[in-house]
Amino acid sequence: MRRVSKRRAELMKDVGPWREDFKSEVGRCEFCLQKASADFLDADEVARGCCRKIALQARYAILILHRHCHRHVQNWSRAKRLAILKLARPEDYDLEAFWKLTRRNWPDQEDVDREVESLLKERLQ
Repeated sequence: MRRVSKRRAELMKDVGPWREDFKSEVGRCEFCLQKASADFLDADEVARGCCRKIALQARYAILILHRHCHRHVQNWSRAKRLAILKLARPEDYDLEAFWKLTRRNWPDQEDVDREVESLLKERLQ
């Protein structure tokens, strides 16, 4: 497993307990839908780059994933990752809040909906 930078470790001291509680609350991988304890789940920020730090506790910008699913999903587009969130936790899906957080109006809702349809087709196969 990759070593965490000192900066990231400092950030996680503040938000780590919240994220652990959140992983326990969700209790499953939002990609493969398998139940798991928080010890086997990662919290993945959909917002990257300069927005990542402010997204560490944003329910509408975090996916909960098994580590092996995390590796599979982490390089997907924002639209596809937001589609997972929309399917797995529709009550937390908030594209406008995500836009405000990232200061960008993309992906748009049509992109996310297209990815939702794609994910649903994949799950039926």
